[in-house]
Amino acid sequence: MEWWEKICNLSPVVSRKNIVRDLLVTWWNVWLERNRRVFQQHSKTEDQAAFLIKENLAHIALASHSF
Repeated sequence: MEWWEKICNLSPVVSRKNIVRDLLVTWWNVWLERNRRVFQQHSKTEDQAAFLIKENLAHIALASHSF
């Protein structure tokens, strides 16, 4: 996967870690939404899903600055 190799080769390690963290949080939220739709027959709008992703990223960023 070319795009993954490009991310892994980014110079500053902090930048690389932040991008990988953001991707994982986004993928995790997409997975949760998929499960919500499949198993609970309930779905969020695209705006609601995007808000949750942004909120999770903000919480993680805040938590990582606390240590």
